[in-house]
Amino acid sequence: MKALNDAPDLCGPDFTFVATPTKNDETSEIKQSVDCGLYPTAHAPSPPGCAEKGRSSYPAVRWSRIEVSIEVKSSTSKDPFDDRYEDGKTVNNERKEALGQVLAYAQSVFDHQHRTCQYFVLILANMARILRIDRSGLFVTKAFNYKTDGAYLMDFFWRFTRLSAEGRGVDTTARRLEDPKSKTLEEDKKLLEDMKARLEELPNDHKLKLFTESLEGNVPRWVLTFVDELTKTECKFIVGKSNFRAKGVAGRNTKGYVAYDCQKRRLVYLKDSWRVIHDDIKKEGDVLQMLNAAEVPYVPTLAYHGDLGQATLSQDLWYRYHPNVSADARCPLKKHEHYRLVIEEIGKPLSEFESAMHLVAAIGTALEAHEAAYTKLHILHRDISAGNILLVEDPDDDGVYVGMLNDWELAKDVSEQPLTARQPDRTGTWQFLSVAALLDGEKPIVLQDDLESFFHVLLYMAIRFLPHNCPDEMVGKLLHNFFDDYEHTKKGYSCGAEKRGVMMSGQIFVPVDTEETDTVRSAPLEFRWSADQPHVRHPINDILSTLLRWFKAYYAKLGVQKSSVDQPRNKVGKAADPLAKMLQRKQAGLTRPSKVAPDTAASVKSTPESDSGTDADAKNLDSHTEMYHLLFGAFGEDCPAWPGPGEDKTEDKRPKGG
Repeated sequence: MKALNDAPDLCGPDFTFVATPTKNDETSEIKQSVDCGLYPTAHAPSPPGCAEKGRSSYPAVRWSRIEVSIEVKSSTSKDPFDDRYEDGKTVNNERKEALGQVLAYAQSVFDHQHRTCQYFVLILANMARILRIDRSGLFVTKAFNYKTDGAYLMDFFWRFTRLSAEGRGVDTTARRLEDPKSKTLEEDKKLLEDMKARLEELPNDHKLKLFTESLEGNVPRWVLTFVDELTKTECKFIVGKSNFRAKGVAGRNTKGYVAYDCQKRRLVYLKDSWRVIHDDIKKEGDVLQMLNAAEVPYVPTLAYHGDLGQATLSQDLWYRYHPNVSADARCPLKKHEHYRLVIEEIGKPLSEFESAMHLVAAIGTALEAHEAAYTKLHILHRDISAGNILLVEDPDDDGVYVGMLNDWELAKDVSEQPLTARQPDRTGTWQFLSVAALLDGEKPIVLQDDLESFFHVLLYMAIRFLPHNCPDEMVGKLLHNFFDDYEHTKKGYSCGAEKRGVMMSGQIFVPVDTEETDTVRSAPLEFRWSADQPHVRHPINDILSTLLRWFKAYYAKLGVQKSSVDQPRNKVGKAADPLAKMLQRKQAGLTRPSKVAPDTAASVKSTPESDSGTDADAKNLDSHTEMYHLLFGAFGEDCPAWPGPGEDKTEDKRPKGG
């Protein structure tokens, strides 16, 4: 590093090379440190004040300030790329592991900074590579000997340090607050003073708590600006740490922030993403504008949205470096445009539901939003997931948190549905995709796929948070096998065996302990009333088994198993209970009783029925009606009682990091 810093006129006084091989950034969730980096001199990390005698002391990497990451490997065997293969891809496990490390460092930079792209240098013994990474793809030079051909590397650093901030990949629509060298320092101070005064006036609710937490610690504060497409005016927002970050380097790279709206002096939710540019894909803000105009319930309220005028370049570079392909050849890299969307609602995660009754009701209102969008506007959501259903305050029932169907960026007008998918890969979140969608990545998503995704969300949350007969230590494996697993096929990744088997057989088996011996046997998954009452069946079994019967029929399978276990019956709850009042209002709107048979539906397992029954079951998925009746009809006076808040929800049984 000293040789580079001492090189005359290489980087000038504004940039400094710093070695950071041993200490991770304390603000980062990834406890790793890149070996070296190029930093703005004013913000270069410094070593601790005192080092042990005779030992070097290195500073910690600073992901929020690094401009070029530099990783050093002692051998070319750890080169993440292989020039012998097309596009540099490697099949060697050691090289793949090195690539994973590089991508983890690249994600740390994207997570802690606002950037359009980043550059990375690899030193591999006597060899070197230079990388350029954006949300579309990664381009890397062929390996060169930097000791005999050092001009390549020196020329890169000389040119890089003389580029504008925009040229270096900095997102110039985001600026740090309270930067001593900022030309807007006085303006920033006024913004912060106004924000502080306004926050003292706001109610002390979960929204204020989330925003306050995002500013705690040694976290940079940012002002994000863009021109709103609704009003054609520039708007500003103050944000701290994101409360959601999508994993991975390539792709939409979505970040979510609880933000302070400097225009209307309120807290809002800001979504920063790199949307895919495609003729058939609408901006999420345009979709929300249509939903809001049509008065679709339980969807976000659009506040602002707009492109930032920043797009990826990798897809253009692909054609440059593949001159032999035809001009109309499909580039495997997608073009992404930087985009921001602001909505008025700041929701809670679905995992904060209070009881199974609350969970079912929240999924029911999200289904109501899905139905209204589909029937009124022919819009299909196409990305139903646990993360895309949020709990928000119901404007019709004070004190009740209902499910809001969020994230409409993959939504599509199905009245214009093509015979093939509009993009040559899967749409949606893997864990919650239907079996049909997982088996065929080029299949257009249809209504039944989204309805199945609602089922997967319900099952996923129930397994994690409700009492059942699967031992806690086996829940992680159950979740992995059903929701995360996959199979390799000639066409790529496909549906895992467990999910495919369950949806086609209508049965979910889990390992259970036997009381007599230490052996483990399999039994149908069954949810219990509570941990204290393990022999009392939970009414959610009825909903899950009925849905499984329908989807089994949809996949050309049959039936539901009967059970002789009886259940007490009573009303949902006291009329004064806000959730009970909301459920009674929903039940009043039902045209007929639910099709679930609470006395005969058993654990989450099924048995054969007649072919005519199969046809009828499959038809229940031709529209939203039957599922909606199933969910809200389960709370009628003639249905089994449901545990109240705090009676059936447990601690999360998903293993940490699982």
